[in-house]
Amino acid sequence: MKDRTKFPRVLVVTQDRRPAMPCSPARARQLLASGQARILRRLPFVIALTNRVDVETQALRLKMDPGASETGLVLTAAKNDGEHVIWGANLRHRSNQIRRGLYKRRLCRNNRRRRKTRFRPQRCLRQRKGKLSPSLRSALDRTWTWVQRLRRWSPVTGVSVEVVRIDLQRMQDPDVQGCDYQRGPLVGVRLRDHLLHKHDRQCAYCSEKRRGRLEIDHISPVARGGTDRLNNLVIACEPCNRSKGAKSTTEIGHPHIQAGKSLRHATATNIMCVHLLRRLECLDLEVEVGNGAETHTNRGLQGYRKDHWIDAACVGRSGRKVWLELRMPVWHITSFRRHLRRVHLSDAYGFPRQNGRVSQVHGFRTGDVVVAVVRRGKHRGIHLGRIALRASGWFQIGSAAVPWKCCRVVQRNDGYGYALQNLPYHPKVDARNQSTRPSHQRKLMGLRGAERPQTHSEMALPVSDPAISGS
Repeated sequence: MKDRTKFPRVLVVTQDRRPAMPCSPARARQLLASGQARILRRLPFVIALTNRVDVETQALRLKMDPGASETGLVLTAAKNDGEHVIWGANLRHRSNQIRRGLYKRRLCRNNRRRRKTRFRPQRCLRQRKGKLSPSLRSALDRTWTWVQRLRRWSPVTGVSVEVVRIDLQRMQDPDVQGCDYQRGPLVGVRLRDHLLHKHDRQCAYCSEKRRGRLEIDHISPVARGGTDRLNNLVIACEPCNRSKGAKSTTEIGHPHIQAGKSLRHATATNIMCVHLLRRLECLDLEVEVGNGAETHTNRGLQGYRKDHWIDAACVGRSGRKVWLELRMPVWHITSFRRHLRRVHLSDAYGFPRQNGRVSQVHGFRTGDVVVAVVRRGKHRGIHLGRIALRASGWFQIGSAAVPWKCCRVVQRNDGYGYALQNLPYHPKVDARNQSTRPSHQRKLMGLRGAERPQTHSEMALPVSDPAISGS
């Protein structure tokens, strides 16, 4: 059977950098071969017309499903039979890395203050009203960056965004109502007294009533992202608390003691949706607002599985009838840090061990996408990917070490990693939803096992690109 893989549309801009209508990959190859267009950007792939300024465009809609750790982005074109998805992406944020980095920095600074060595004076711990945390601000800014980019590369005239209102108290107690929202398990009692009564004044790990002082311990350690919520706290004796340290309860032989469900992602999603909607309302675009229940209903009625970019396509009223190509690969965009800004790196005790990392070597920077043609040696061959700098001039591409003279820049580091991947095939899910899928998708679901879509981990570069075909 003929392969029916449908690749996403190629984004197009005119000669004066105004957005034009996206075209198919076959049409893009024709324009590049005839000299009517040139490559403006390889990841994601964008071409610029060389001989046309005024072009006819069709109104496109940008649809988003914002989340705390990942955001779905799609471009849809309205046709007579509904909205057709022509481009999709999943944007992964680096909120967890920022949170861990801030925690390590705080430990290092507190260490230096206790040792009376040279340290930075402690700032006021009070946070200004309305100021977002660094992890949330990073996720919001990264999403806003891609909104602006897609507006530059495509004729977007409308925006659809999912704004959720997650009831955090109902997630913990489904029966909460009325005045119970103003109260909690600690109303009229101290935290320590509540935990002592809950555990019958016994250590949660050794179950012994020691004469010594019982301490409050975190089930999920703070060093691993644990919070100070009540469902993450237990009573432990001093020996057990010291021996546990930053280990999990499973590592110390108590897997039955687990922390309750964290509300961190739900809280971050609530805040992020509100701030993103405020920014979108300042644009001269038509803004459509949907909720989580409507998105879930639209996706279930059409038989689509759960994914961030599919949820984005099903947002709002425009998502009631959406046409998706099951085999269309989508962009998986991962946020990275551009470079390290610290002047000195410190060891485990907070002492400086070496100077800051090298930011540039022979014109290359960490994170640049390069192609390296190595003609001899252990790593002989063609290597394509993001590089990690070494001051010696030998760069790391995955597990291969290549010299800088063999490297050629494909795209400079912009703070993101790119991969073009298919939607995995799930026989049980697809068989269950086959009856509710549109007719053209039911035909695709009848493919044999050998013809199911495979996952492509390599980056999407044209095969005829001289950067990888030339020697």
